[in-house]
Amino acid sequence: MSIKPCDTIENNSYKPFSKERFNQTINFFNNSSHSHPTNFYKLVGGNNQECTNELKELKSDTSKQFTPRHGEEYVKLQNELKNPYGQNPFNINIDECDGIDDLCNKIRTYAENCTSLRETTINRHINYLQLMADKENNVIPIDFFNPSYPQYLYHMNWYRKYKYDETTGRNFYGLKQRKSAFEMYLEACGINKSFFQYHLPKHPEEKPIEFPNPEIAFKIIRHPYFKDDDENKLYQMIHLYNFIVGCRPESEDIILRLENINWDDCIITYPQPKRNYKIREIFVDHAFINGKTRKSLRNYVDHLRPKFVTQYSDNYLFISPKTGKPFTKDFLRKQLTKTGRMVYKQFYPYMSRHYCASGMLIRCYNDKDVDPIKTVKEFLDHKSQKNTERYTAKAKSYYKQYSYDWFKRLLKDRQKTYRGKVVRKSKQWQNTSVSNGIPSRERYSPERIRTAVTGSKGQDVNHYTTGPIINIC
Repeated sequence: MSIKPCDTIENNSYKPFSKERFNQTINFFNNSSHSHPTNFYKLVGGNNQECTNELKELKSDTSKQFTPRHGEEYVKLQNELKNPYGQNPFNINIDECDGIDDLCNKIRTYAENCTSLRETTINRHINYLQLMADKENNVIPIDFFNPSYPQYLYHMNWYRKYKYDETTGRNFYGLKQRKSAFEMYLEACGINKSFFQYHLPKHPEEKPIEFPNPEIAFKIIRHPYFKDDDENKLYQMIHLYNFIVGCRPESEDIILRLENINWDDCIITYPQPKRNYKIREIFVDHAFINGKTRKSLRNYVDHLRPKFVTQYSDNYLFISPKTGKPFTKDFLRKQLTKTGRMVYKQFYPYMSRHYCASGMLIRCYNDKDVDPIKTVKEFLDHKSQKNTERYTAKAKSYYKQYSYDWFKRLLKDRQKTYRGKVVRKSKQWQNTSVSNGIPSRERYSPERIRTAVTGSKGQDVNHYTTGPIINIC
């Protein structure tokens, strides 16, 4: 029978918890010499003598451990609790630094040796520390050689008042990065962070996810951006790769190498800098990897990339068309943003990952045997399921209008020509192999052509056939 909190131990009758009874329980637990009631051992172990002996031993051991300490012994114990591992040899002595540059260099070495921060995060914090110490661009600069809490508080409040917009949340991350950079400085110098507390404003609401529909994405990978045709094809290929693979743009584009692609099994494996270089392995459509008549990685590596290769190219997949060196993160971000906004004004490079997530959801909606959320989470390697669930509302709204396969739509970009002129594509392209899954070889097989022109004597077959002209008698 379960015992209620306010039941007595002797009889299980309910009684209200009065003040007198409350005081009795307090005195019972405070008085260590108080004898336990007769039913106490029944609750913890019954009449077993071994249990009673073990309880008595535990009580005696705890009383020995927590005996009060006085005098010098108490002072030594207090010092051990404050600094149990001794003084950190990597802590920076501010008085020994020559200037702000020397201080920043020492903070960098401390962060690399004593923290788990990435190199990009450390560089960003160092840049913010230099901005906070700049006397020309700051009304209230911070003196890092004589830090004081009022000075730090006035600096953050000034930035919040004149730079931060509470309605739109503009420059919120600038305020947050300044706080993180200053905390790294305090940790490196061995200063207690609790003396320099600053409460950030509420995080602004997340902006709704925006990305182009498949028709606009198709225009992005076909638009002529520059006069040089080879340079156009390069950036078109990078956009197409980001749309289909769903990588995190710039940071994962610049580290991709030729050996990361398995051409036979159509698998791409590469480390993810944002996930502490965790390996991501994805299976891609064969048409995108080894397609001969479409925009594919095989055509890019065989025909376009050799035009840019120099002695500095190494084995990187995407290289600069002018220098032949691997792209830098900032330069590639500017170029992708510049080219994408020529077609879609709201474009930014991370939209390609949003496009891939929604396209995968719509593909899973058409296949009822697959769990959409789980499939997309594993494909994009999301850390939590909430990141994947953000795309469901937008994908369902797009599914009503664009229910076909978004990735096949991007790969169906071959221009059909007849006698040197580009043939206008049919507006009913949804009835082609992009949506109904019929391969092009079956669509233009001789049997289908014969049935299409039955009863017309001497009529030639259209220009889509690869074989000779057939005359039906």
